[in-house]
Amino acid sequence: MINSRQMRLLIWSLALSAMSGCSWFGGDDEPEEIKPNPLPGFNQEVRLEVLWNQKIGGGSGDRAIRLRPAIFAGRVFAASADGKIKALTTDKGRIIWEAEVKDFYTKEELSFGFSKDLDVITGGVGAGGDLVVVGTGSGEILALNQSDGSLAWKSRVASEVLSQPQIDD
Repeated sequence: MINSRQMRLLIWSLALSAMSGCSWFGGDDEPEEIKPNPLPGFNQEVRLEVLWNQKIGGGSGDRAIRLRPAIFAGRVFAASADGKIKALTTDKGRIIWEAEVKDFYTKEELSFGFSKDLDVITGGVGAGGDLVVVGTGSGEILALNQSDGSLAWKSRVASEVLSQPQIDD
């Protein structure tokens, strides 16, 4: 049988061992910050310069959507998250045509399929043959004619398009 002295000793031992896991007995030291290693130096072998730049449209706010352009047949096809698509010359970035995805929908379709809080284009740009294709946040693929940006066709898919659509010649 345990007497009261042994019981108190046991309780104090358990209490002290439980508190030893707390920071009360430790110092007020903050954990050491882990910093990345410095980048090693390198010799620049190629000098890069910007030949041209072109604003396509509005971005995606604080969402990290990066839409990749497509380069095909001497043209750059680029899109923005807010639904603008442009065809540009590769040499000087001159605008050949511009299109707005929302122009290819009726008012009813716009109210049902698009929200001001969602990105219009989510899947980037693909190009091939005589078409430029984009994927939308409302779950559609739109194909535009490369020559003038007019709508060739659109097709519903199962969900939001998250990858760059591809065209097989």
